[in-house]
Amino acid sequence: MTTKSPASIYAISVRPAGFAKVYIVGVLLLFAVVYVGSLFSPGLQDDADSTHAEAAREMLVTHDYVTLKVNGNRYLEKAPLMYWAVSLCYLCFGVNEFAAHLPVAVSMLLLVLLAMRWGWRAFGGRAAIYAGLFISTAAGCYLFTRILIPESILSFFIAASFYFFVTALEDDEIERSSDEKTKNGFR
Repeated sequence: MTTKSPASIYAISVRPAGFAKVYIVGVLLLFAVVYVGSLFSPGLQDDADSTHAEAAREMLVTHDYVTLKVNGNRYLEKAPLMYWAVSLCYLCFGVNEFAAHLPVAVSMLLLVLLAMRWGWRAFGGRAAIYAGLFISTAAGCYLFTRILIPESILSFFIAASFYFFVTALEDDEIERSSDEKTKNGFR
């Protein structure tokens, strides 16, 4: 009797490797359809949207990348990473809705790619496709990227830290088991 690993059970193993790449490209195209249109519309909607965009604009104008300001007053409610990213986009693309929404959309793209990588590593190609589809089409992810708030960027960095933590643990276990085999003369 042979045992199968979870990766071999759920992987798209009967199909050629190129077939899984077609699905991955399909997930990325779906992401582009959903999120690229959101880069241009809607405009900045409410007070949070416009306040965050204004803080990034003032950061660019005053060249003060340490202290956030809105209408000349200090604005110290959020961490500056999102404002740095928006300010950089303003520098590259001008001050507009596209530049304001771009860092949030890029963080969602990175979150989709991370979910697909994690799914591939843990369970194979099919899980990678499902993970990418889940993040690309989740209503909460879409709705929270329609306004300029740092939650999607924060979600990406939290997920990435968990991924790297689990990866480090798995690599340490593999290294430890190979060291034990070497000590016992199995190599």
